[in-house]
Amino acid sequence: MDRQIGRPAFEAEELLARVGDDQGLLRDIHALLAEDAPPRLAELHTAIAASDPRRVGAAAHYLKGAASNFAATRAMALAERLEQLAEDPDRQTLAQTLAQTLAQPLAQPLTQTLAVAARDLEAEFVRLLADLDAFLGNEV
Repeated sequence: MDRQIGRPAFEAEELLARVGDDQGLLRDIHALLAEDAPPRLAELHTAIAASDPRRVGAAAHYLKGAASNFAATRAMALAERLEQLAEDPDRQTLAQTLAQTLAQPLAQPLTQTLAVAARDLEAEFVRLLADLDAFLGNEV
């Protein structure tokens, strides 16, 4: 993984600029993310298990947008890779790229590669929510 130890899952200055330094707005959109992300991540896992690229792409697209709203570049990049993989007819090339991003060999079926990426994305969203809680001074 390319996470940096001790570095938050989002860019604080960029996030604050996006909300105009409005802590109340940030708290509101944080609450929406905390409510919406878990079912979207569950949908992503379900879609992967069902080998449904349309649903994988839709869930990944939503998560990419959510990550973008919070200036969470790693989560956004992972979601974007999943979205591309679901939508591209040359999935094998994208699967290789994704496997390299995750520092994992592509000796596994595409569905397993997607599942690994989805777990990594989910972990990044858990980290994002925890980092946002800490940033906002919320008790976890």
